[in-house]
Amino acid sequence: MPANSRNMALAGDGGPGTILKVTFPSETSGPAYVKEVFITMDDEMRVKEAEVIEGAFKELGFDIYPTRVETIEKDSASTII
Repeated sequence: MPANSRNMALAGDGGPGTILKVTFPSETSGPAYVKEVFITMDDEMRVKEAEVIEGAFKELGFDIYPTRVETIEKDSASTII
């Protein structure tokens, strides 16, 4: 995600069901924005699962575009995402 993208929570408290809109800078190629809904937010397992509900991959014809981000501890000072 570009460093100067804008994130805006449209609904929810950051947990499952939260809807996030990410707006990309106009100078980047591709879609102008993406809206996703958080399906799973598990702090203990360090997992975030989301599904695109508007923009980006939906504009390209995908019916469903899920994402899963898992943070794995490498050592006490670093992680792998």
